[in-house]
Amino acid sequence: MKIRRIFSLIVGLIALSCGSNNNHFESDEVSGAYVREYTFKVINPESGTEIGMRTIRDTIIIQPINKDYEVSNNRWGLNDYDKDGWRNMEHADDRPLPTYVATYESKTHSLKAVGTASNIIHLDIETNQLYWAKDKPYKKITGD
Repeated sequence: MKIRRIFSLIVGLIALSCGSNNNHFESDEVSGAYVREYTFKVINPESGTEIGMRTIRDTIIIQPINKDYEVSNNRWGLNDYDKDGWRNMEHADDRPLPTYVATYESKTHSLKAVGTASNIIHLDIETNQLYWAKDKPYKKITGD
């Protein structure tokens, strides 16, 4: 009886240690900060004249939470026609998307929001890019 308990405990510890290594590798592959920066002309809606240029820095942050991932979004804007500098776009018309929890599917390399069919993110592990929309890649920030 005692040997059976010890054997069960050892098998359980081995199973846990094997499972956590695999999740750790997957977590390193998926988690991180992904950035996309783009610039466009700002037009005065009343007169139709060009005011200047605006640069948007859009960041998606993916963090592991147990077996799932927390996906959050930050956006900052910089106008070349004012002296305000980089501003958080939390209250702008094109504000960041709300934070949500997603599950990673290794076969399709995608993160899907838990409980909904929307908010699907595709990852290209080889190029360290993330795609929220097909034509708008986000580049993973790495130490290289």
